[in-house]
Amino acid sequence: MCRTKFDDRSRVRLLVWCSTWIALLGSPPTGFAQDEEEDDAAEEDAPAARTKPEAAPAAEAPKFALPKALPPGIPSVPPSPFTLVVKGLVSGSMFVQNVPAVGNGSALLFGPYKVARDGWGFGGDVRQTRLTFTIRGPEVLAGAIPTGVVEMDLGGYNYQVTPVGGLSAVLGQQSIDPMTGRVVTTPVAIPYNTITNESRFDENIVPRMRLAYIELNWNQSQDILRVGQYHNLLLFMIPSSASHLASPLGYGAGELGWRSPGVTYLHRFKVSPDFNLDFGVQINRNSWRDELPPCPSAPPNAPGGGYPLQTQSPAANCLPNNVSFGEASLLPQVQARIDAFGGLATNPLPMYIPTLWAAYISGTWDIKDLTGAGNATLPTSPPPPGRVYRDTMTTYAVQGGAKIQLGPLLIAANGWYGQNAGNVFGHIFQMQDPSGPDVSGFGAWGQIGLGLGTHFSLWAFMGIDKPNEAQAIAAGSSFQVAGVTRLQNIQAAAQLLYTDGPIQIGLEYLHVATTSLYPAIAPNPVTMAPGAPAMKGTYTGSQPSVTMNYNF
Repeated sequence: MCRTKFDDRSRVRLLVWCSTWIALLGSPPTGFAQDEEEDDAAEEDAPAARTKPEAAPAAEAPKFALPKALPPGIPSVPPSPFTLVVKGLVSGSMFVQNVPAVGNGSALLFGPYKVARDGWGFGGDVRQTRLTFTIRGPEVLAGAIPTGVVEMDLGGYNYQVTPVGGLSAVLGQQSIDPMTGRVVTTPVAIPYNTITNESRFDENIVPRMRLAYIELNWNQSQDILRVGQYHNLLLFMIPSSASHLASPLGYGAGELGWRSPGVTYLHRFKVSPDFNLDFGVQINRNSWRDELPPCPSAPPNAPGGGYPLQTQSPAANCLPNNVSFGEASLLPQVQARIDAFGGLATNPLPMYIPTLWAAYISGTWDIKDLTGAGNATLPTSPPPPGRVYRDTMTTYAVQGGAKIQLGPLLIAANGWYGQNAGNVFGHIFQMQDPSGPDVSGFGAWGQIGLGLGTHFSLWAFMGIDKPNEAQAIAAGSSFQVAGVTRLQNIQAAAQLLYTDGPIQIGLEYLHVATTSLYPAIAPNPVTMAPGAPAMKGTYTGSQPSVTMNYNF
């Protein structure tokens, strides 16, 4: 962590001191740094220089005292009331993985692929590296301490879900024109990898904004107001892992919550010196299927007022007027949380709140406008099987958890139940199309940690996310990720963690098992390839990894 204060007075003194040296000496004194080219030449000639006779010592340069005060006539500038604090995490991982998956490296969460043979791969990951800039200012608004926070990591592109048609490169594909028989080259777009870790980005990581908010803090955190992008109140506790921080264990297997622009208010009730009770409420930007392309548009004098209904949502997977279905509802996403904690652990285990115990319950609720902005009329034609045309959809989830530390032993657990919770990472990240029916489900995870002396700790983790199978199957292709309906996901992990001050070294093994429904394949009359019926299958993936993190 670095704290810096640099004000106008410091700049004035620096200017005065430099002017004084020049006035007294006529030129910069011997010993000032050489030009960069001279420095490089000196380094290259260093071995030869050591063989030369030793030169006679130069005469000692005269000593001059720097001015201790500003000269008359220069006004005194008060010190800056702002303090900049730089914190962060530098992370490096090496891993091997037995099969590719929807996410690889630190983002392995679900969806291992089926491979015939030789699926092992070796890789490295630095995407968890992050920087947090905090600027604290003087008191405002009846004693509040203002703080501005901006946090970024290296998860850009690799974590985004790209809109349909989003391109990262274009290649030329050759084919034979059936009319002329000539070879023609057609530009073919290569889409972004939709989740994580592709070779085009591994060594050229793109920054991503995690947090950007203003905090007003009254009475030493008794009342806190945060405006901007902050963590969802759902996200109170995440499992301990050195290798999976940005995409933590439990995502897709029992953990809800993300980050959203909004307004957060927190109030602390000091029940006793060892017992705190916190209450929080949050109003967030409402979103749903923001990655869909805009619906086709038409002139205002076209039939249907410029928006033919059958090319609009919910009959089509598109955003009317390119506005999210959550924003079109004109309602925010509302979250709330109550958490309690008490006592300080003598030897707290890393990555958890350093109390003897903690418990919480949280919830989220919002409404989606599935007809979208400017398209209030439902289609008159009947929906396809498994689909439903409706104007609104309600999403909600309730989540709770607790942790307790008994000497060197820590036990933590979290669980949730909800409906249409894909936008807060429930249902294995699956969000219905605008014509999809409601899908409910639950998730849960648990972790046990054991301290082994001063520096070592041993951890075991297991989590599950299970949408309602009958509802998910009935939703069909409207409830999928990458063309597959995920019905269950299980994560299991073990970790040996070494901690020494800001350094963490983790040796971790992660196992993922995902059960999915693969849709039927129709026969191809051109190639004569036979079709295949729908299939339900479970595929697994394993990933040993070693990670070093430096927290500063």
